[in-house]
Amino acid sequence: MPTNASLPHRTGHQFYLDQPEAFALAGDFVNFNFQSRDTTSGKWLAIRMFQRLMAAHLTNRNEAALADADLLRLQFAKNNAVMVDKADLYGAALHMLHKFHYSHPSQAEVSYHLAQYYVEQAYLPNAGAFLLSQAVTECKSAIRQHPDSYGAKLCAALLYDLQRAEITLETEYVAPPNKPMLAAISYKNLKKVWVKVVQVPGDPSVYEQVDWDQQLPYLNALPAVQQRSWDLRDSGDYRLHQTEIKLDPLPVGRYFVLLSGSAAFDGAEQPTRFAPFTCSGLAAVSFDQNGDQQFAVVNRETGSPIVGVRGEF
Repeated sequence: MPTNASLPHRTGHQFYLDQPEAFALAGDFVNFNFQSRDTTSGKWLAIRMFQRLMAAHLTNRNEAALADADLLRLQFAKNNAVMVDKADLYGAALHMLHKFHYSHPSQAEVSYHLAQYYVEQAYLPNAGAFLLSQAVTECKSAIRQHPDSYGAKLCAALLYDLQRAEITLETEYVAPPNKPMLAAISYKNLKKVWVKVVQVPGDPSVYEQVDWDQQLPYLNALPAVQQRSWDLRDSGDYRLHQTEIKLDPLPVGRYFVLLSGSAAFDGAEQPTRFAPFTCSGLAAVSFDQNGDQQFAVVNRETGSPIVGVRGEF
Protein backbone atom coordinates (compact mmCIF):
# COMPACT_ATOMS: atom_id res chain seq x y z
CA MET A 1 0.00 0.00 0.00
CA PRO A 2 1.47 3.42 -0.95
CA THR A 3 2.34 5.80 1.84
CA ASN A 4 0.83 9.28 2.10
CA ALA A 5 4.11 10.73 0.85
CA SER A 6 3.71 8.91 -2.49
CA LEU A 7 0.24 10.28 -3.22
CA PRO A 8 -0.08 13.22 -5.65
CA HIS A 9 -0.71 16.63 -4.11
CA ARG A 10 -4.35 17.76 -4.33
CA THR A 11 -6.01 20.98 -3.30
CA GLY A 12 -9.61 21.95 -2.70
CA HIS A 13 -9.33 25.05 -4.92
CA GLN A 14 -9.81 23.74 -8.44
CA PHE A 15 -9.08 26.16 -11.29
CA TYR A 16 -11.93 26.86 -13.70
CA LEU A 17 -11.39 28.72 -16.95
CA ASP A 18 -14.32 31.12 -16.57
CA GLN A 19 -12.71 34.42 -17.55
CA PRO A 20 -13.77 35.91 -20.92
CA GLU A 21 -10.22 37.29 -21.23
CA ALA A 22 -9.25 33.78 -22.34
CA PHE A 23 -10.71 34.83 -25.72
CA ALA A 24 -9.33 38.40 -25.73
CA LEU A 25 -6.98 39.88 -28.33
CA ALA A 26 -3.38 38.72 -27.96
CA GLY A 27 -2.17 41.90 -26.23
CA ASP A 28 -4.96 41.85 -23.65
CA PHE A 29 -4.71 38.09 -23.15
CA VAL A 30 -1.00 38.03 -22.33
CA ASN A 31 -1.37 40.83 -19.75
CA PHE A 32 -4.38 39.41 -17.90
CA ASN A 33 -3.80 37.82 -14.51
CA PHE A 34 -5.50 34.41 -14.48
CA GLN A 35 -5.54 33.82 -10.74
CA SER A 36 -5.59 30.34 -9.26
CA ARG A 37 -5.12 29.00 -5.74
CA ASP A 38 -4.24 25.66 -7.33
CA THR A 39 -0.87 26.31 -8.97
CA THR A 40 -0.63 22.65 -10.02
CA SER A 41 -3.72 22.86 -12.27
CA GLY A 42 -2.92 21.66 -15.77
CA LYS A 43 -5.37 24.11 -17.33
CA TRP A 44 -3.92 27.05 -15.42
CA LEU A 45 -0.38 26.05 -16.34
CA ALA A 46 -1.43 25.73 -19.99
CA ILE A 47 -2.92 29.23 -19.99
CA ARG A 48 0.29 30.59 -18.44
CA MET A 49 2.33 28.81 -21.10
CA PHE A 50 0.22 30.36 -23.88
CA GLN A 51 0.71 33.78 -22.29
CA ARG A 52 4.51 33.43 -22.21
CA LEU A 53 4.65 32.01 -25.72
CA MET A 54 2.44 34.68 -27.27
CA ALA A 55 4.21 37.46 -25.37
CA ALA A 56 7.49 36.31 -26.90
CA HIS A 57 6.00 36.30 -30.42
CA LEU A 58 4.54 39.78 -29.87
CA THR A 59 7.95 41.05 -28.78
CA ASN A 60 9.74 39.39 -31.71
CA ARG A 61 7.00 40.50 -34.15
CA ASN A 62 6.81 36.97 -35.54
CA GLU A 63 3.34 37.16 -37.07
CA ALA A 64 3.19 33.60 -38.39
CA ALA A 65 4.20 32.08 -35.06
CA LEU A 66 1.85 34.44 -33.20
CA ALA A 67 -1.12 33.45 -35.37
CA ASP A 68 -0.36 29.76 -34.89
CA ALA A 69 -0.10 30.10 -31.11
CA ASP A 70 -3.19 32.30 -31.01
CA LEU A 71 -5.29 29.72 -32.85
CA LEU A 72 -4.09 26.98 -30.51
CA ARG A 73 -4.89 29.19 -27.52
CA LEU A 74 -8.42 29.91 -28.76
CA GLN A 75 -9.11 26.23 -29.43
CA PHE A 76 -7.83 25.37 -25.95
CA ALA A 77 -10.10 28.03 -24.45
CA LYS A 78 -13.11 26.79 -26.44
CA ASN A 79 -12.54 23.20 -25.29
CA ASN A 80 -11.89 24.00 -21.63
CA ALA A 81 -13.82 27.17 -20.76
CA VAL A 82 -16.94 26.79 -18.61
CA MET A 83 -18.84 29.92 -19.73
CA VAL A 84 -22.23 29.30 -21.34
CA ASP A 85 -21.42 31.80 -24.10
CA LYS A 86 -17.98 30.41 -24.91
CA ALA A 87 -18.99 29.54 -28.50
CA ASP A 88 -19.95 33.17 -29.13
CA LEU A 89 -16.71 34.37 -27.54
CA TYR A 90 -14.73 31.95 -29.69
CA GLY A 91 -16.45 33.11 -32.89
CA ALA A 92 -15.92 36.78 -32.01
CA ALA A 93 -12.25 36.10 -31.26
CA LEU A 94 -11.77 34.43 -34.65
CA HIS A 95 -13.32 37.45 -36.38
CA MET A 96 -10.91 39.78 -34.58
CA LEU A 97 -7.97 37.51 -35.39
CA HIS A 98 -9.09 37.44 -39.02
CA LYS A 99 -8.90 41.25 -39.21
CA PHE A 100 -5.57 41.36 -37.37
CA HIS A 101 -3.83 39.01 -39.84
CA TYR A 102 -5.80 40.04 -42.93
CA SER A 103 -2.79 40.76 -45.16
CA HIS A 104 -0.65 37.89 -43.89
CA PRO A 105 -0.79 34.30 -45.24
CA SER A 106 -1.76 33.18 -41.73
CA GLN A 107 -5.13 34.77 -42.38
CA ALA A 108 -6.05 31.76 -44.56
CA GLU A 109 -5.66 29.40 -41.61
CA VAL A 110 -7.77 31.72 -39.47
CA SER A 111 -10.38 31.64 -42.25
CA TYR A 112 -10.36 27.85 -42.13
CA HIS A 113 -11.10 27.81 -38.40
CA LEU A 114 -13.73 30.51 -38.87
CA ALA A 115 -15.39 28.42 -41.59
CA GLN A 116 -15.26 25.39 -39.31
CA TYR A 117 -16.95 27.49 -36.64
CA TYR A 118 -19.76 28.34 -39.09
CA VAL A 119 -20.17 24.63 -39.91
CA GLU A 120 -20.40 23.69 -36.22
CA GLN A 121 -22.96 26.42 -35.57
CA ALA A 122 -24.99 25.46 -38.67
CA TYR A 123 -26.11 22.17 -37.13
CA LEU A 124 -27.28 23.60 -33.82
CA PRO A 125 -31.02 24.07 -33.16
CA ASN A 126 -32.44 27.30 -34.58
CA ALA A 127 -29.22 27.98 -36.50
CA GLY A 128 -29.14 30.45 -39.37
CA ALA A 129 -30.08 28.93 -42.72
CA PHE A 130 -27.03 30.18 -44.60
CA LEU A 131 -24.17 29.55 -42.16
CA LEU A 132 -22.78 26.86 -44.48
CA SER A 133 -22.88 29.40 -47.32
CA GLN A 134 -20.83 31.74 -45.13
CA ALA A 135 -18.30 28.94 -44.61
CA VAL A 136 -18.05 28.43 -48.38
CA THR A 137 -17.58 32.16 -48.96
CA GLU A 138 -14.89 32.33 -46.27
CA CYS A 139 -12.94 29.43 -47.77
CA LYS A 140 -13.12 30.80 -51.31
CA SER A 141 -11.94 34.22 -50.16
CA ALA A 142 -8.95 32.74 -48.30
CA ILE A 143 -7.93 30.60 -51.29
CA ARG A 144 -8.19 33.59 -53.61
CA GLN A 145 -6.21 35.90 -51.32
CA HIS A 146 -3.48 33.46 -50.19
CA PRO A 147 -3.53 30.63 -52.77
CA ASP A 148 -0.24 28.95 -51.82
CA SER A 149 -0.63 29.02 -48.04
CA TYR A 150 -1.16 26.10 -45.69
CA GLY A 151 -4.48 27.60 -44.67
CA ALA A 152 -5.61 27.67 -48.32
CA LYS A 153 -5.03 23.90 -48.53
CA LEU A 154 -7.13 23.40 -45.40
CA CYS A 155 -9.85 25.61 -46.88
CA ALA A 156 -9.78 23.68 -50.16
CA ALA A 157 -10.36 20.39 -48.33
CA LEU A 158 -13.26 21.86 -46.34
CA LEU A 159 -14.67 23.50 -49.46
CA TYR A 160 -14.65 20.17 -51.30
CA ASP A 161 -16.59 18.55 -48.46
CA LEU A 162 -19.15 21.36 -48.35
CA GLN A 163 -19.68 21.51 -52.12
CA ARG A 164 -19.67 17.82 -53.05
CA ALA A 165 -22.93 16.25 -54.13
CA GLU A 166 -24.57 13.67 -51.87
CA ILE A 167 -27.62 11.44 -52.17
CA THR A 168 -29.17 8.66 -50.10
CA LEU A 169 -32.01 6.33 -51.03
CA GLU A 170 -34.60 4.37 -49.03
CA THR A 171 -37.41 2.13 -50.29
CA GLU A 172 -39.91 -0.24 -48.78
CA TYR A 173 -38.37 -3.70 -48.73
CA VAL A 174 -41.65 -5.17 -50.04
CA ALA A 175 -44.34 -3.24 -51.90
CA PRO A 176 -47.75 -4.28 -53.30
CA PRO A 177 -47.60 -5.19 -57.00
CA ASN A 178 -49.23 -3.14 -59.75
CA LYS A 179 -49.44 -0.02 -57.61
CA PRO A 180 -47.27 3.12 -57.48
CA MET A 181 -44.73 3.24 -54.65
CA LEU A 182 -42.64 5.96 -53.08
CA ALA A 183 -38.90 6.09 -52.52
CA ALA A 184 -37.38 8.52 -50.01
CA ILE A 185 -34.25 10.40 -51.06
CA SER A 186 -31.93 12.83 -49.30
CA TYR A 187 -29.76 15.08 -51.43
CA LYS A 188 -27.24 17.91 -51.20
CA ASN A 189 -25.83 20.16 -53.91
CA LEU A 190 -27.93 18.58 -56.65
CA LYS A 191 -30.59 20.12 -58.91
CA LYS A 192 -31.47 16.95 -60.79
CA VAL A 193 -31.40 13.19 -60.28
CA TRP A 194 -31.89 10.25 -62.61
CA VAL A 195 -33.85 7.18 -61.55
CA LYS A 196 -34.19 3.75 -63.11
CA VAL A 197 -35.57 0.39 -62.03
CA VAL A 198 -34.10 -2.95 -63.14
CA GLN A 199 -35.47 -6.43 -62.54
CA VAL A 200 -33.17 -9.09 -61.14
CA PRO A 201 -33.56 -12.89 -61.19
CA GLY A 202 -36.03 -14.33 -58.72
CA ASP A 203 -33.30 -16.50 -57.20
CA PRO A 204 -31.54 -14.23 -54.61
CA SER A 205 -28.32 -16.25 -54.81
CA VAL A 206 -27.64 -14.95 -58.34
CA TYR A 207 -27.13 -11.38 -57.16
CA GLU A 208 -25.50 -12.43 -53.88
CA GLN A 209 -22.67 -14.08 -55.82
CA VAL A 210 -21.70 -10.77 -57.46
CA ASP A 211 -18.61 -9.18 -55.88
CA TRP A 212 -19.25 -5.93 -53.99
CA ASP A 213 -17.26 -3.76 -56.40
CA GLN A 214 -19.11 -5.29 -59.37
CA GLN A 215 -22.64 -4.83 -58.07
CA LEU A 216 -23.22 -1.44 -59.68
CA PRO A 217 -21.84 -2.52 -63.11
CA TYR A 218 -23.95 -5.68 -62.88
CA LEU A 219 -27.15 -3.72 -62.17
CA ASN A 220 -26.29 -1.12 -64.81
CA ALA A 221 -26.02 -3.84 -67.45
CA LEU A 222 -29.58 -5.04 -66.83
CA PRO A 223 -32.35 -3.55 -69.00
CA ALA A 224 -34.36 -0.81 -67.28
CA VAL A 225 -38.06 -1.54 -66.78
CA GLN A 226 -38.65 2.15 -66.06
CA GLN A 227 -36.45 5.23 -66.18
CA ARG A 228 -36.83 9.00 -65.81
CA SER A 229 -35.24 12.11 -64.29
CA TRP A 230 -36.49 14.41 -61.53
CA ASP A 231 -35.75 18.10 -61.00
CA LEU A 232 -34.94 18.96 -57.39
CA ARG A 233 -35.35 22.15 -55.45
CA ASP A 234 -31.86 23.32 -54.47
CA SER A 235 -31.80 26.43 -52.29
CA GLY A 236 -28.01 26.73 -52.52
CA ASP A 237 -27.55 26.42 -48.75
CA TYR A 238 -25.23 23.36 -48.94
CA ARG A 239 -27.54 21.44 -46.61
CA LEU A 240 -29.07 17.98 -46.90
CA HIS A 241 -32.71 18.03 -48.03
CA GLN A 242 -35.33 15.28 -48.19
CA THR A 243 -38.10 14.47 -50.65
CA GLU A 244 -39.95 11.49 -52.12
CA ILE A 245 -40.16 10.26 -55.69
CA LYS A 246 -42.81 8.02 -57.23
CA LEU A 247 -42.08 4.73 -58.95
CA ASP A 248 -44.61 3.47 -61.47
CA PRO A 249 -46.59 0.24 -60.84
CA LEU A 250 -44.62 -2.98 -61.30
CA PRO A 251 -45.67 -6.65 -61.50
CA VAL A 252 -44.62 -9.28 -58.98
CA GLY A 253 -40.85 -9.67 -58.97
CA ARG A 254 -37.51 -8.65 -57.45
CA TYR A 255 -36.09 -5.25 -58.41
CA PHE A 256 -33.43 -2.65 -57.73
CA VAL A 257 -33.97 1.07 -57.97
CA LEU A 258 -30.91 3.12 -58.94
CA LEU A 259 -30.57 6.80 -58.11
CA SER A 260 -27.78 8.99 -59.52
CA GLY A 261 -26.66 12.54 -60.07
CA SER A 262 -25.93 11.68 -63.71
CA ALA A 263 -27.67 9.77 -66.50
CA ALA A 264 -24.69 7.38 -66.70
CA PHE A 265 -25.42 5.78 -63.30
CA ASP A 266 -21.74 4.82 -63.08
CA GLY A 267 -20.78 6.69 -59.89
CA ALA A 268 -17.71 8.16 -61.58
CA GLU A 269 -18.34 11.90 -61.27
CA GLN A 270 -21.69 11.98 -59.49
CA PRO A 271 -22.90 9.83 -56.57
CA THR A 272 -25.00 6.77 -57.38
CA ARG A 273 -27.03 4.72 -54.91
CA PHE A 274 -29.16 1.60 -55.32
CA ALA A 275 -31.63 -0.31 -53.14
CA PRO A 276 -33.46 -3.64 -53.53
CA PHE A 277 -37.17 -4.17 -53.21
CA THR A 278 -39.71 -6.83 -54.01
CA CYS A 279 -43.22 -6.48 -55.40
CA SER A 280 -45.39 -9.10 -53.74
CA GLY A 281 -48.97 -9.47 -52.59
CA LEU A 282 -47.89 -11.88 -49.84
CA ALA A 283 -46.85 -11.16 -46.27
CA ALA A 284 -45.59 -13.63 -43.66
CA VAL A 285 -46.76 -13.23 -40.07
CA SER A 286 -45.02 -15.15 -37.28
CA PHE A 287 -46.54 -15.96 -33.89
CA ASP A 288 -45.92 -18.23 -30.93
CA GLN A 289 -48.30 -21.13 -30.26
CA ASN A 290 -47.64 -23.29 -27.23
CA GLY A 291 -43.93 -22.56 -27.41
CA ASP A 292 -43.65 -23.28 -31.13
CA GLN A 293 -43.05 -20.54 -33.69
CA GLN A 294 -45.80 -20.57 -36.30
CA PHE A 295 -46.10 -18.73 -39.60
CA ALA A 296 -49.15 -17.60 -41.53
CA VAL A 297 -49.16 -16.16 -45.04
CA VAL A 298 -51.67 -13.38 -45.65
CA ASN A 299 -52.65 -10.93 -48.34
CA ARG A 300 -50.35 -7.92 -47.88
CA GLU A 301 -53.15 -5.39 -48.29
CA THR A 302 -56.20 -7.06 -46.74
CA GLY A 303 -54.64 -9.38 -44.15
CA SER A 304 -56.74 -12.33 -45.39
CA PRO A 305 -55.00 -15.73 -44.98
CA ILE A 306 -53.74 -17.47 -48.12
CA VAL A 307 -53.49 -21.23 -48.45
CA GLY A 308 -51.16 -23.36 -50.51
CA VAL A 309 -48.01 -21.27 -50.04
CA ARG A 310 -44.68 -23.07 -49.66
CA GLY A 311 -42.05 -21.44 -47.46
CA GLU A 312 -38.30 -21.98 -47.78
CA PHE A 313 -36.00 -21.42 -44.78
